Amino acid sequence: MNARIFWEVHLKINGLRNMFDCLELTEIDMPLLGVLLMEALGIEPDLQNQRLRLLPMTGDNTDIYAM
Repeated sequence: MNARIFWEVHLKINGLRNMFDCLELTEIDMPLLGVLLMEALGIEPDLQNQRLRLLPMTGDNTDIYAM
């Protein structure tokens, strides 16, 4: 499989922005967001509504967790 790595990509999602290193996946048609990227931006997937949900900055539910 051929792949390209992009360094210091400025990524903005739902008004949140940060800089990441990214790997281009050529075998799939849809972009994927990894869990580390989502944690860095403070977002999590809302599977029921098929959207990204902003995590609260304080209190409960501030981290993504897997069951």
